[in-house]
Amino acid sequence: MIDQAIGHKRVPFFDVAVLFVFTVVMRLPFTYATVDDAFITFRYVRNLVAGLGFVYNAGESVLGTTTPLYTLLLALFGAGGFDLIVIGKLLNIVADAASAVLLYVLMRRFGSRVLAGAVAVLFVTSPYNIFYAATGMETGLYTFLALLTLFLGAQNNLARRRWLALGCAGGLLVLTRPDGWLAVAVVAIVGMIRGGSRTDLLKALSVIVACQAAWTIFALGYFGSPIPNSVSAKALSYQVSGVLDWGLDFFRVFFIRGGLLGGIIVISLFLVGLIAALTNKTRAMLLVFAGWFALYLIAFTLARGGPYGWYYAPLMPIFFLFVCLGVYEGYKRVCAIPTMARAFQTIPRRAWQIAALILACLLVIVSFLGVSVDAQVESAFEREIGQPLGVWLRDNTPTSATVALESIGAVGWYSERYIIDEGGLVSPRVVALNRSTPGDINILGILQAFTPDYYVAWKTWELEKLEADPVARSWLSNNYEEMRRYDDGIRTWILFQRRGVIAR
Repeated sequence: MIDQAIGHKRVPFFDVAVLFVFTVVMRLPFTYATVDDAFITFRYVRNLVAGLGFVYNAGESVLGTTTPLYTLLLALFGAGGFDLIVIGKLLNIVADAASAVLLYVLMRRFGSRVLAGAVAVLFVTSPYNIFYAATGMETGLYTFLALLTLFLGAQNNLARRRWLALGCAGGLLVLTRPDGWLAVAVVAIVGMIRGGSRTDLLKALSVIVACQAAWTIFALGYFGSPIPNSVSAKALSYQVSGVLDWGLDFFRVFFIRGGLLGGIIVISLFLVGLIAALTNKTRAMLLVFAGWFALYLIAFTLARGGPYGWYYAPLMPIFFLFVCLGVYEGYKRVCAIPTMARAFQTIPRRAWQIAALILACLLVIVSFLGVSVDAQVESAFEREIGQPLGVWLRDNTPTSATVALESIGAVGWYSERYIIDEGGLVSPRVVALNRSTPGDINILGILQAFTPDYYVAWKTWELEKLEADPVARSWLSNNYEEMRRYDDGIRTWILFQRRGVIAR
């Protein structure tokens, strides 16, 4: 069942082609949905292409997106007349397909076509990776660049210009998302400890630093800071309450979704795979991936980031890698028992192939159904709330109208109006107001400070908070009147108009 070691032999083109197409086919059906946060980046791109600058609100140089590389790539396509939303989704789907191929190539180095195929298929059918690659976020691009950086950084020899490839991959990674520096840090630390050509490693790191330095110089001059405003805003308003909450939520998502017994099995397999990598010299390169997994988990837990799926997705391939390696090691140990080895040998090869095919089909079906539910929910929100609300604002308000709301994605995209972001991602003044309510949003303070022409409230969240406070309820009633309601079957959003403002 398990192929003999193949070392560094070429991976069959057929395997690569099938895997690439399989990945694309698994993601294309869900491109009808767009994650609300993706519209924030898309609005930056549209303004950049339109000549308004690298801005969310015209005239305000605020870095509210954490993915400058993705923004600039889409702007290049947008300038060529392409639909930037379609291109964004296709770019991430192709990047995910490249990640699947890279995982396969990596695991084939350890001698098993079955092992490599299992890791790749689990990644291809991973609901988190499917959903966030197909719906507009930069997750697919980030995941590929992270895997590529780790893969290149794990090489024993960086000669023959491999250091340049590592430098370019790492440089693009840190410009895709700032936490890309976690992968670079692991590569640097492991490279220094392992030895080898430190000169080549330093060359690669110099390329990465040069990429970051170029962006930093531009960002300092254009935005006043290379640190995205969204980073400080999220750290203030979207932190989880407990110090270990992000890590615990991550643990629930990755390890115990199948219940206690399933969690014990998965944890055991993960640890067996990790130990196998630690104790086998031929798998030493996997330590770079393990180090990044650990550092990423620690960093996001300490930062108390929000439990968003696009932060989990990049870790999925590493998770699958070590779980599958644990299964592989367990299989080898079992086969070392003569009785079990003979029992396995009595099972026809065709039976193993049929079983693998059935398992793969089940994974595809379960993933497809799971992602379909999430995609339909996201699509319904855009179709029933985000788009009609934004279009109404665009068609019935003057271009100078101001709108305050918390989820600024689709409404900001479709309305084309000045947006006051209650979360503060694109509104620096809001961050100062939210400091009085850490971990939450200072809704009343924002409305009183900005007096927006229009205010969009979540019925079951913002409005209930305001109505629970007699002072806030009275102020809202005296200053705003309800205009319209939008409902997608899960959420209800209410559009308020400031008294005295007249819709055109």
